Amino acid sequence: MGAPAGPAGTALSCHGDYQQQSGKPRLRLAAAYSSVGTEVRFSDDFEPTLRRRSAGLALEYQLLDWMSLRASAGLSLHGDIARSGERYQLTAGPFASVGANFTVLDGRQSLPFLVLGASLAASYAETRPLAARDADAVGLSALDLRFSAVVGKLLLNAIGPYLAARAFGGPIWWQHHRQAVVGTDLYHYQFGAGVLVTSRALDVFFEIAPLGERAGTFGLASSF
Repeated sequence: MGAPAGPAGTALSCHGDYQQQSGKPRLRLAAAYSSVGTEVRFSDDFEPTLRRRSAGLALEYQLLDWMSLRASAGLSLHGDIARSGERYQLTAGPFASVGANFTVLDGRQSLPFLVLGASLAASYAETRPLAARDADAVGLSALDLRFSAVVGKLLLNAIGPYLAARAFGGPIWWQHHRQAVVGTDLYHYQFGAGVLVTSRALDVFFEIAPLGERAGTFGLASSF
């Protein structure tokens, strides 16, 4: 269960302008909103569905023409943990991540773009059972190591459809029925598709991932 994040550090690395200005480091700021759903397995055999929505900012620095560094932070806005009538409210909490992206193919001429990425994320929220709203809050913390591959093609120097594959894993610390438990995602993969619409001033991106960790992400980005 990683920190919420969109494709800002991957598909956006293949911005059309950058392909023509290779070697010129620059900053890129993205804002994203996402909705995520995933199955989680805890050490006491509790296997709920976890759903949450989040909003955050990502800052990317193009260190080399084939490598960029990024950092992101934001808030999980709300969500729940549910299984078989047992349901917990997931309150707002912070997340942060750091990572790097590596451009294997830059999409010039007839070739697609291909970007590989790696990131480490941390998140925290609190939970309360919906059946006992006045119960004490219980913290839920998670770490997530994630690897990604994004392949696509920029068309007319403006529209970039892409496919994304991600593999990830990491521990989740929680208390279930007042007992400390450790969990992890049941599915350690995510497959999705998206589109980037780019201009000199502003980029808009949308991605949907229906397989594995399910997610939908929408965002805006700009260079400066």
